[in-house]
Amino acid sequence: RKLHITMLGMFSYDENQFHSFDETELPLFWRRLEQCDLLIVFNNRGFDDVVASAYFPEVSKLNRFDI
Repeated sequence: RKLHITMLGMFSYDENQFHSFDETELPLFWRRLEQCDLLIVFNNRGFDDVVASAYFPEVSKLNRFDI
């Protein structure tokens, strides 16, 4: 069973603001991820990567800190 992304949220420290992306805006979100120095996540490898990799296979290559 494939899980879908309905909404993603992120905080940009460079801009000091929150951003949200719905499923139609995922390409914009992935472009932002490709430009980030460090992705801070919670339980990313155990869950989020599984869902996100269906949309963005390179997600596991990003530099990140999983709290």
